[in-house]
Amino acid sequence: MSIDNINVTVFNNEGTGFGESKSVDREVRIVDFVGDQVRNAPNQYTITVNGELVAANQRLHNGDKIVIMPKKHGGARETLRKAGKGRPQANG
Repeated sequence: MSIDNINVTVFNNEGTGFGESKSVDREVRIVDFVGDQVRNAPNQYTITVNGELVAANQRLHNGDKIVIMPKKHGGARETLRKAGKGRPQANG
């Protein structure tokens, strides 16, 4: 680890489901870090650091645990619909 870097652990619900250790610049802000980790804009996610909601401009600290979760989930209904197992919708 460089003297200018810190270690954090990130849990990205778009990824493998496992936490990943990352070495990042100690000056990085949450919004920039998350922007590098996800496919969509950071405002499309609920982001917590050490279990707390955070401001986009907050800086990360050594040992932080970041969780990135998409705000919108299709849920069971969407999964069943895509699999062709949902109830047919009435055409109106």
